[in-house]
Amino acid sequence: MLALKEWAIAVEALASGDQMIAIRKGGIHEETKQFDLKSNAFVLFPAYEHQKETLVRHKHTSRVTELRLAGCPNPLEIGVYAEVTQEWLLEDESKLKQLEQYHIWTEQFAQIRLHWKKEQPLHILALRVYLLEEVFELSDPLQYTGCKSWFELPFDVDAGKSKLKPVLDDQDYEKRIKLINHILG
Repeated sequence: MLALKEWAIAVEALASGDQMIAIRKGGIHEETKQFDLKSNAFVLFPAYEHQKETLVRHKHTSRVTELRLAGCPNPLEIGVYAEVTQEWLLEDESKLKQLEQYHIWTEQFAQIRLHWKKEQPLHILALRVYLLEEVFELSDPLQYTGCKSWFELPFDVDAGKSKLKPVLDDQDYEKRIKLINHILG
């Protein structure tokens, strides 16, 4: 199963509905040095390296501290599945600022991502997030460290809707997508 690596705090925010977009530019060790959407469906891999309290809004700083101090658990539980419903390429800083309510990052961090590799746009992914009925345990998660966006994991998720519980109901998700489209459309 393909997995998209995100900070553990971001995976928690996506799983709780506090966040519904991913902001990507690519990992430092990506083959192409930029982000490529390899699939519209994947599990989220919680990453524990690089998390910093100063890069998330105040509401999430104490949880980042807890996650950072605890480190990557072994085995690592994989229990969040996502589908990309829309993708936008963004270069406009004012539009990025308008997206604040849809993610947990500070304005500073979002701008850092936008300005890093200035010639490349940010990829904004609208994610429909689901909790897996069955959580997968990944032993030896440290083999997946490094600044890469995508990993192939040794299990497969049957995406049958009966095994997935949506984080946001259809009405709430559609309402938020319309608002994001208004900003980015």
